[in-house]
Amino acid sequence: MFNGENGFTMPVAPMFAGGGYGGSGFFGGDGFASIIWVVVILALLGGNWGNGGFFGNNSGLQGALTRGELCQDMDFQDVQSGIRGIQQSLSDGFALQNTNFVDRVDNLGTQIATGFDALNLAIVNDGYQTRNAATQNMIANLQNTNAIQSEIKDCCCNVQSGFAQIAYNQATDTCAIQNSISNATRDITENANGNTRAILDFLVQDKISTLQQENQDLRLRASQEAQNNYLVNELRPAARPAYITCNPYTSAYGLGMNNCCGCGA
Repeated sequence: MFNGENGFTMPVAPMFAGGGYGGSGFFGGDGFASIIWVVVILALLGGNWGNGGFFGNNSGLQGALTRGELCQDMDFQDVQSGIRGIQQSLSDGFALQNTNFVDRVDNLGTQIATGFDALNLAIVNDGYQTRNAATQNMIANLQNTNAIQSEIKDCCCNVQSGFAQIAYNQATDTCAIQNSISNATRDITENANGNTRAILDFLVQDKISTLQQENQDLRLRASQEAQNNYLVNELRPAARPAYITCNPYTSAYGLGMNNCCGCGA
């Protein structure tokens, strides 16, 4: 602990000789042993250099100041300086530890906050994706519904158009049938009328021809009879007087007393 050349020798190694968290530092693998040595030194000193401590005001040690005591006082100052260094090292170590702890807590808080932010962002993104998916599904359903409605409308329009086309075709066919029936009826009527007219014309012509023949026959007969009578009269005339009336050349008075014409009547 004490030597003649260097005075006071540190019973413990420096707290941060091997680094703040190294193998032989204050908070390293050997840090707890250093703390034990510090506690032992403080116990030997008796607490704040009071009466009864190792360097205290003990009556057994009172007397004339010797060279050894002078060396001890000098070493004591070195010890005090060392203890203050140890205290400063402890304070710095605890401050550093506190700072590191605070930094770690801050980092942990930051990490936790970052994690919560990421979680919130993920929840928000999931919610957005869920809402977006729901919206897309709704839009798809609306589009499908619109497509189905459009198909139904098109189907209804096509059916109505088909019905209209069928009705038009039926009306056209009916008109065509009616026209065909009308034309056929007209043709039949015209044919019947033509046949009737032909028959009537034939009958009329036949009647006319018959009448003409009868007229011709009658005229021929009359002419023949006239010719026959003429010929008979000419070839075998009947006796008849030359004068049918009185002779105008005779006297009006005859031989008698009468007013006769002279014929003896």
